[in-house]
This record gives sequence, C-alpha cells and structure tokens, in this order.
Amino acid sequence: MNDKDIDLRVLENADDDTIRKIAADCPSSDEAKERMFAMSRKIYNSRTNEREYNKETEVSGVEIYRKPKWHKFTAVAAALLIVTGVTAGGVMLTRNKGDHKIVNSEIEASTSPFGDLSDFRVRIMSTATAPSVFEPGTDKKLALTEALNNAEWNELSADTPVPDGERQIIYFKKGDETFSLIVCTDGTIYYSSNSNEERYQIDDETQNVIYQALKYEPESGDKLISLDSDSVDDIDMIWQDATEPEVTTEPEINTEPVTNAEKNDDMSEVYFPPLNKTVKVPTNKCSFFTGEWDEKTAFSCENVPELIEAFGKVKWNKRTDIPTGEYIVTASFRCSDDKYIYSYDIYSNDYIVLKYEDIVSGEMTTEIYSTSTDDDVTLYSAFREAEEKITSQMLPDEWFTHEIPNNSFISRKDEIGVITPMDETDEKEFVNALTSASWEKLPDETVTGECIYKLRFFAHNSELNLNIYNDGTAYIEQYSKYRISESLVEDLARISDNVWAKISPENYTDKMPANKEEVFNKAKEFYDKALKYYYNFGPEGCLNLEIAEGIAQQFEDGSAGWLIKNVNSIDEINDMYHEFFSDRYPENDIRKSNYVFEKDGHVYMRPSGKGSNILFQSTELSDVLYQKDDEIFFTVNNNYSEVEFGGNTTWTEKLLFSVVIQPDGSWKVGKITCPW
Repeated sequence: MNDKDIDLRVLENADDDTIRKIAADCPSSDEAKERMFAMSRKIYNSRTNEREYNKETEVSGVEIYRKPKWHKFTAVAAALLIVTGVTAGGVMLTRNKGDHKIVNSEIEASTSPFGDLSDFRVRIMSTATAPSVFEPGTDKKLALTEALNNAEWNELSADTPVPDGERQIIYFKKGDETFSLIVCTDGTIYYSSNSNEERYQIDDETQNVIYQALKYEPESGDKLISLDSDSVDDIDMIWQDATEPEVTTEPEINTEPVTNAEKNDDMSEVYFPPLNKTVKVPTNKCSFFTGEWDEKTAFSCENVPELIEAFGKVKWNKRTDIPTGEYIVTASFRCSDDKYIYSYDIYSNDYIVLKYEDIVSGEMTTEIYSTSTDDDVTLYSAFREAEEKITSQMLPDEWFTHEIPNNSFISRKDEIGVITPMDETDEKEFVNALTSASWEKLPDETVTGECIYKLRFFAHNSELNLNIYNDGTAYIEQYSKYRISESLVEDLARISDNVWAKISPENYTDKMPANKEEVFNKAKEFYDKALKYYYNFGPEGCLNLEIAEGIAQQFEDGSAGWLIKNVNSIDEINDMYHEFFSDRYPENDIRKSNYVFEKDGHVYMRPSGKGSNILFQSTELSDVLYQKDDEIFFTVNNNYSEVEFGGNTTWTEKLLFSVVIQPDGSWKVGKITCPW
C-alpha cells in the first residue's frame, strides 16, 4: 500500500471502539503477532536477567515466561505496528522530569524515604504484562517491601542522564495515599506522587530483589489485573477495584445469579445465557481450549474451576445480527449434563457463539452474544490463565499432545545457524518423536554440551526454540532444560537428513535446467520484483488500483475500508494479481488474503497492511534447486537477527521460491514466502 493511503490522523483521537475495530480487522497472522511479543519477551528477559539474585554467580538458564493473556491488546499492538510502522518492545513510559533536590542519604534502616511500605498494597506493571498490572503474591510482596524499607537510598541530582529503554512501574496504595516507583534500566528509580518527584540510586542487593519482583509468576500467587490500554496513565484506574470487595457481576439477562452455596467439588455451576440460568454439570465433563475446539487437544477443567466461574462474572449481550467474514476461534469451552451438551466459542471479532444440543434428539439451538471490551479481556484472560496453570506442570511429551507443534523448522546437524521447514510428512514424525520421548526437567543452572540441532516451531500460538545438545540434554527457550531419551536424538537425526535432502541441489543434478547460470541470474531479478509486487496494491505493485483518499469508511458491523474505485469485485483484483503470480498455489489467491472485502456492491481495502517481522535483515536467492516440467525451484536464504533488540541470536531460514513457465516462455511467480 502506498504511504499516502494511510491516514494516521484517524488514530490521534480514536476511541476504544475505533482502535478495537482496527485491531479486529487486522489481517496480520497469529504467527506475526506472536513474533512481536516473543521479541518483547526476549528484551524483557535479557534486561532482567542482567541482575539475577546473586550477581557474583553466573546463572545459566532463562526465566520461564508464558504468552500475554490479553488478545485484545495483542491485536491492537499488531494493528498499530502495521499502520504506523513502529515495533513493540513493551510499553515505553514517559520520562519523569522536574527539579530534584539533594538530600541526606542516611536513611533509617526500617523505613524507606517514603515511610514504612509494609502496610501498602502493591501492584506492578512489568514489560511482560503491560498494559495490565499484577498484584504480587504474599511472599513476593513481603520480600519487596522489606527490601525497599531497608535499602540504601541515594537521591540523584536533576541533571542525571535518563537511560533509554523500557521502564517498569511499582504502584503503592494505602488508604487515599498513592505513589509509584518507576524502575529504569540502569537500576535507578523515580519516585512519583501527586505532589513530588524524586530520583534515587539504590544498592545492588535491593535492585536484585526488585527485578525478581517484576517477574510475573502466576504459579507464585501473582494475580493479573486487566486494564484497558488507555488507562495505563491514570492512577485511579490502576486501583479502581482495590477498595471494593470482589463480587459476581450479575449478567444483564441472568435471572439466576451464580452462587457459591452448597458447593460440590464434583459438580460445577456454569452460567449459560441462552437458558437464562446457571446449569449444574459434572466438573469432569467440562473442558476448554484456547483456540478452535478439538476434543483431543482440550484440557479438563477439574483443576481449574475458576475458569468455569468466569462465565458468571461478565455481562452477556444477545445479538440478532449474524457476523460476516472469516474469523478465528480464540477460545472454546464444552460441558454437558444428562440432557444437553453446552458449547461456547469465542471469536476474534467479539462474537461469542453459544449452542446447546439435546443429547437424545440431537436438536441444536444456536444463539450469538457479545460482551464489553473489558469483559471480553476478562474471559480470554481466564482461559489463558487456566491453560498456563495446567501446562506449567506438564513435561513436553504431554504438553505437545495438547499444543501440537506446527510450521516447524530444523537445522542440519552441527550447522545450527541455518534452518529449513519440514513438510507435512516430516512434521508428523517430528511431533511423534517429541511426544514419545522421555523428558526429565533439569535445574536451570545445568551446564549443557554442544548444540547439534536447533528447531524452531509453533506450538499453539507460541513460537518456540528447541536446542538439542550432544550430551543428551535439551533446552526449550523461555521454559526449561531437560534430560532427553537417546531415541529423540536418533529420530531428529533421521528427520534432519530427510528434510535437508529435499533442499540440497547436489541431490538434483539430473534435474537441473540446461542453462542453469542464465536461469539463476534471471531469477534473482525476478525474485526481487516478486517481493516488490507481493500483495502490494499501490502504484509500486502489480495492481493498479484507484483507492479513495482520506479516512477509511466505517460500517455498522465494525468493518472499515477505503473504496476501490476501478473494480467491481474481488475476483477482478484476483485476476489482475494472477497476471504476475501463478494461480497454481492457493496462497497466491487474493480472495483468501482478507486485505479487501465486498460490501453493498463495492470493494473496499481494509485500513491496514501486512505485518512485518521486525527481526528480518536481508533475503537473497541462493541457488537453483531443480526443474520439474514447467516449474523451476530455487533456494532462498532469509536472514534474521535479534541483536538490534537486545538478543544475541542470528539465523538463516532456507526456503523455496519457484517460477512457473508459461506457454509463451514468460514466467509467473509460483511458490513464494514473504521474508518480513
């Protein structure tokens, strides 16, 4: 899309609904969104791990961290990244400025400069949880306040340089008194209240305790409090629920509010809006999944009854309109009693489809509901927290039966810096190898051998890196280290050999085009042109579309788009696209791109573009692989690096690119993957 087609003024005073609509219509893939947040996690871990509890001991390993639990904010971040071209590395907090005075640094051991903090309530906004906050568990809160009370506080002058990088905030409240401590990357701290601002340097030991406290650990009792992204600068919103008892919000149409009376651990009370009541079902017949429902991958609710209770804590709004377009299921839930099977499917476009099926007759009733933005986040957070609680106790062999790996890459043995994707057959073997192997969790400080295989894959919505070492150990980045069975190493050796044999030119010497060098040189120019044209609807691409200027038109169903003046259907656009891209591959079908849509006899372009991989460095056609009939295949090297964002890893993905030779001898793009 041409830059002039993007009117950022629409975002300047955008309300929640506008941002939410932009995010909901964002066509960026789950993989792209996860890459953005994976990078944020890397930055967070690399910064916090610099100050581990014992600075004199080198700590090997990595803090276990799970995915963010607010898909709303993920979508908004992805949309803004695409529209504005900025990268997400956590919430960048405004620098506190003002006149600071120098005071005596001799502080009484039992209190901080701001008084005794032990009786204050504490909430934390870390890089990993922003824009939400979490209330630390009892032990963590006690360790933090004691450390701050006994710290060595040295006030700094006002002209002390302010470091770059993310800031993390610790909020304090006691009665009507509130203030915050803003933790900078250099270990200094801003004290900020309604009446005063000061900046301090504190001792290393206290810094270590603070950095431990900043890590969100639900297994340690940390409680996540979801916030709207527009509320992060409002101190009242941080504490909006702090002085109010936690009560169940009665749904708008619920005539039988949820109650905890006569609670039976074997039975659960599930609020089901279509019946206007709470139904009692056996807890062992309640299951869920953070994605589209699949009986084999679903989790039992027996150990997470809090998820079941979440359905009675939100307001349900019945809808009469039927959602249009293709949307994904972000969370699903099933339960049953002796009469009905009840199902909940939460879609990415804010619709919730509820069904109940008569077990005897098979008759199905379907109704559509929605919830407020806050309640939607509450529901999805409940799903994510329930999943985390269960999977945090699993070893990989069990975990991967639920979160099945896909889109998997594997390195050649001892050449871990280059990885290539597995096809469907090899990926099935890969999943079977992971789930049939034995795994023993090792301490984080375990020293591993030399890495012999590197794997990169998606498990559900997480992009994971798995390293295999020559001493029979493995490391799943951001999770743990493991002792693995010898059979897994043998299986991966076989899979790697099979995968790389399919992409090694030396195995296709009898299938090379006669004029290999000429073909390769022509293909390099053609590949560059293909990337320039790839889903580019503006004048720089292969689609000469006349797109309306100004702010995108808004529609009642929540969609928005710019009118495309010179076409009457998406099929016309698709035909134009196929003048340069072959229709041999389904991914070259504009109709499946979700970038354009039809409404009222017109075609519109959504107010967003493709997502981007912020780690991308360069791409190049590397070799001719083989020719098969009218198609020539090439290998492409896509180079990535995390160094610019605080990481230390670089790697190359080796993929395929192909051209389809037309009857007149001209070329069209066949297989292609955008590297960014």
